[in-house]
Amino acid sequence: MKKIAKFLPILILLGICYGVYYLYVRLPIINGYAAKNLCSCVFVSDRSQEEAEENELNFSFIKYTTNNVDTIEHSVTSSFFGFRPQKSYYNEKTGCALVNVESNVPGYEALDFSKEIVYYQEDSTLKIQLDNNNEALNKVVEAHFKEEENVPSKNTTALLVVHKNKLIAERYNNGFTKESRFLGWSMTKSIMSSLVGILVKANRLDINEPLEIDTWKNDDRKKITLNNVLQMSTGIKWSEDYGSIS
Repeated sequence: MKKIAKFLPILILLGICYGVYYLYVRLPIINGYAAKNLCSCVFVSDRSQEEAEENELNFSFIKYTTNNVDTIEHSVTSSFFGFRPQKSYYNEKTGCALVNVESNVPGYEALDFSKEIVYYQEDSTLKIQLDNNNEALNKVVEAHFKEEENVPSKNTTALLVVHKNKLIAERYNNGFTKESRFLGWSMTKSIMSSLVGILVKANRLDINEPLEIDTWKNDDRKKITLNNVLQMSTGIKWSEDYGSIS
């Protein structure tokens, strides 16, 4: 016991040092997540900083970030107690993007898809047809919005149910409407693929050509095509546990 007691302070110190290191190297992820998502919520979705922080950033280490919203330059800077701040800028054409160098304000030129896109025309027969007598459906919809004591909020902001080409249920929460812009998350992959498909059909893009990325030119990554990226089959190793540096 005496030997253990002798080395205990050293073990505690090593544990603290490891904890500090573990957190420090992940601060760009923590701060970057806060900056980019808050930027999108405020400048794209027209949500208040307070509401977005409460519903989108209120978890893990993310909730401890300090976020500065600059409405003049349309940016959000986030930091974890002042350490390793990350910054995201809003561009009216492309939305919000993180930048690694503060002076490098993105000024991307957005492609004009207006001539190729055929927008969905709502059929007057496809109106909301939520049957009040359909108890099973109503229960499912209600369950996603119900706030229960001692049960974590599901944080649902919108829910739509489509059956046989008919919108049979539609509900929103927290001030959201059908006009609101939502964080797309992985749904964006399908939207991106659709936009690429428009360019392919217009003979403006070949998805089977290797991507021209400078940092990939000197190794096997130079063989990766846009089609590989769209199908998430690049072969590049990546960990999706959101705690590892990948």
